[in-house]
Amino acid sequence: MSELDRTDQRLLDYYPRLKRLRQFRPKLFRSHFTRKGPTDWSSGSKSLMSAEKFRQVNNHLTPLAVLIVVPGLLVAPLPKLVVISSGILIAYSVFINYLSLYLLKRNIRLIGSIRVVSNYTVNICLSWLLYAAWPLVWVLFLLMSIGVALYQSRRDSLVAGAAIALMLLVVHWSYGGDSLQDWAIVGVKASIIILLNLFVNSLLSMSNRPERREIIAV
Repeated sequence: MSELDRTDQRLLDYYPRLKRLRQFRPKLFRSHFTRKGPTDWSSGSKSLMSAEKFRQVNNHLTPLAVLIVVPGLLVAPLPKLVVISSGILIAYSVFINYLSLYLLKRNIRLIGSIRVVSNYTVNICLSWLLYAAWPLVWVLFLLMSIGVALYQSRRDSLVAGAAIALMLLVVHWSYGGDSLQDWAIVGVKASIIILLNLFVNSLLSMSNRPERREIIAV
């Protein structure tokens, strides 16, 4: 066999490998670098934000946050300065969240990160201002945890959920919660934040796996 024939034979031997590599590359790039369309949860990589998911979260969780805070400002026994400050914070949050919907096309990652940091800051401030007179404000931490669960992997979602639950405990401690019953109640709330975070994350992960879609549809 001549040298040319041996070269041709080696190329034929490697052809199946090259074909498999060619089929694998588009899947790899879709999983890690695509900025549009649904998240590939089965890859195990950090989930990517999609514009549609962003809109759905904003359109549902933002009005819910307003519903939690505004009644407290109207009926709870709060100092006037606290009412004004809290009103400004919730108005700012609504403005930023809906403004972000119009800026997604520029840079979805940057806008999403700014929105998350803004919401975290506003929710923590509102919790500190309203916690004593309007305990229902703890649900803001739950909304934060659910929002994180929609974008992150299971491990990152658990870490974020635990950190958010810890924030609730710190707010409770800052108000001097001393009785065992009060700590038991806030402990249950913190557990709900973590467990609901994992539930939402797992449910979304399962629904996005191709092999599970037919089962869920049935």
